[in-house]
Amino acid sequence: MRHMIRHIVKLGHYQQFMVAMAAWNVEARRLGLPAYRIWESQFGAVQEVFTEAEFESLDAHLAAFEEAHTDAAFAAANDEVSAHLVDGSLHDYVLEEASDQG
Repeated sequence: MRHMIRHIVKLGHYQQFMVAMAAWNVEARRLGLPAYRIWESQFGAVQEVFTEAEFESLDAHLAAFEEAHTDAAFAAANDEVSAHLVDGSLHDYVLEEASDQG
């Protein structure tokens, strides 16, 4: 399953967001989470980005994040990413591949 998050980065914060996401990915990998890929939107909202990663299952995803949020360094990295986002703009998606693609 794929976890995708839509973010709107505050104007003037794009580079800081990218640096913060790089640090977030370091902490995520340290805790056994996958690194999230960052995708830029070429059309749509200004400074809209998507981050996404794959997990074995929804249960694995939830367990990994529940554990990660107890780690102080990961929580600090998460707060730093959030500081560069427009409040209330985050949209969280859990995607599964369609089973009938016949």
